[in-house]
Amino acid sequence: GSEEVLQELEKAQQEINNAQDRLVQKISEVSQKYVGKRRPLIENRRAIINQIPGFWATVIQHSQISCSEKEYEILREYLTDVNVQEAQNVQDGFTISFTFKENPYFSNSVITQQLIYEQGEEEGADKETIVCSPIQWKPNQNFVNPQPS
Repeated sequence: GSEEVLQELEKAQQEINNAQDRLVQKISEVSQKYVGKRRPLIENRRAIINQIPGFWATVIQHSQISCSEKEYEILREYLTDVNVQEAQNVQDGFTISFTFKENPYFSNSVITQQLIYEQGEEEGADKETIVCSPIQWKPNQNFVNPQPS
């Protein structure tokens, strides 16, 4: 009867879920293997980039980054390096580190933005979270959220 059909349907769905779990595990294993192999190649490229004067200023100038004129000036004048570090499992996200030389605006030498992907239980329930390291503004230099005097 219908009870047996429902049990058969439940069993079929469980087999699909198990196959999906195995697929996700295999993708994760392959991803981790290749992240490790890519890291030295990325570091080599980074070393080459760091030999090019004004590289990041040129990238910023030709990018579609949406920022204020003041932010653009800071990136152009003081940004010395950008590094992307993938999570151990690439599907979990990545961290971008922005390295700055000494500047009159903030004391951080590195500011990070971490993008975290969280897979939801249901289709379309995935979530992205961005976590930024706090900017250590020098006195009276916080133009993003100025303090009233």
